Amino acid sequence: MKKTTVVLFAAAMACAVSANGQMMRRGTIEGTVLSRVAAVGETLLTVPPDRAFVLTQFCSDDLRSVKLAIDGFGDLPGQCCSTARPCIRYEPGIALPPNASVRCAASPNLGFGTRCLITGLAVPATAAPPAP
Repeated sequence: MKKTTVVLFAAAMACAVSANGQMMRRGTIEGTVLSRVAAVGETLLTVPPDRAFVLTQFCSDDLRSVKLAIDGFGDLPGQCCSTARPCIRYEPGIALPPNASVRCAASPNLGFGTRCLITGLAVPATAAPPAP
């Protein structure tokens, strides 16, 4: 489990660099908490041009049949096999770039989900930190 967590964290950090790095102080990210709900096919959020959005949670009435479609970033799938958990948490979060549009989209083969909810932090967009 620890090896998987490190790999996922490294992958998230690689995405964060392309989405403009966010400053962490004492292990936390500071920003404005936002939550949005939308039906399948609707836009949940368009990140303002002077902000980045750190996605921390994605929920649905059926995570097997929905995903987040993020323009300029890619898709974040729901869960493949279980309806036991209605939410997916991302720690410390997935950094989405300014102007990214986040849509609630249907996943192929299943059509039971009708709504998506996202929660995260809107933070000032900053330049990526210099490479070590």
